[in-house]
Amino acid sequence: MTALSEAERKLGVDSRTLGLYPDRFGFEADIILAKSVARSEFARPKLINFILNNADIVHFNFGTSATPQKAPFQGKYSVEKVAKWFYLNTIGLFELSDLYLYRRAGIKIVVSFQGDDARCLTRVENPLLFDEAGYYSDKSNKIKSDRLRKWESFADHIFILNPDLDNYFNQQVSFLPYSIKSPLPALGQQPLVFDEYRPLRIVHAPSHDGVKGTRFVIAAIEKLKADGLFIDLKLVRNLSNIDLLKEIQNSDLLIDQLLIGWYGGVAVEAMNMGIPVISFVDKSSCTVIPGSMKSNIPVLNSSPKALEHTIADFYKSGVEARKAKSDSSMSFAAEWHDPLRVATSTVEAYREITKLGVQS
Repeated sequence: MTALSEAERKLGVDSRTLGLYPDRFGFEADIILAKSVARSEFARPKLINFILNNADIVHFNFGTSATPQKAPFQGKYSVEKVAKWFYLNTIGLFELSDLYLYRRAGIKIVVSFQGDDARCLTRVENPLLFDEAGYYSDKSNKIKSDRLRKWESFADHIFILNPDLDNYFNQQVSFLPYSIKSPLPALGQQPLVFDEYRPLRIVHAPSHDGVKGTRFVIAAIEKLKADGLFIDLKLVRNLSNIDLLKEIQNSDLLIDQLLIGWYGGVAVEAMNMGIPVISFVDKSSCTVIPGSMKSNIPVLNSSPKALEHTIADFYKSGVEARKAKSDSSMSFAAEWHDPLRVATSTVEAYREITKLGVQS
């Protein structure tokens, strides 16, 4: 959210990002309230107090407020997991209770949802994703659904970053593209060279193997290599953001995900550098995005069954076709994911809910 906040400041809004603790991937915030995750719970009252004393509008991310969230028990039983579950579901009784305080103080409330923070998926909707993820359940869906209803009763504006999330809300929400500035100034511009005389370098950076379809990626690459294609796959996990960007910059192709139906933030990072992207994009769920955006998405749309064919087509397409896809990817990211463009949407929403403009 830092890039978005910076862009909002350029548009005249006194916008600052707050974090409870340092992000493990190295994403920055203007203000960090605790030095570690262990101390973060004690910083929550400080966060609430900061908002009450400094904000006219508070914009929450990932469907969370300043209070802890309830969570269903998942996985095998252990003392540590049971203790954590008990803690979250005890203190979680106060989940979103801080929203009452902001409303009483006259502070406007905005929230953004990124994906699984709102996705109440059933096996009927997407059986493959449901089974591969392994964490969707009636209990988790009930917790998330109750959470969404409460946000709907308190939020003055709701943004969604994945278009399919529109299905889970009872009131109107706004689609917001990822706000990601080009990393090239920080990394250093490197000439993008597609060389047919070396292996095609593919990067896959799963945050969750099941959700991203990692086993299908590995199987497809192994099959194509057995068929004689000159391909290298690099699986990237648990790197800082800057190290991940370096890996992507040195690749020819990024495989994002194959099951969800929309490309993620890592795909935008790649497109910003001119790296073509394979991802599953469900066009049927894209009714809430601008038509001109939908019609120009440069992502190579694929699925577990089609992945071998998609990679092989890109491999055989030749240098000129790869360069054209690189150029269209970079242009698309610059047009639709530029933080300043995205910030025009958030600032417009802020002004609409305040009805009198935002004071800097």
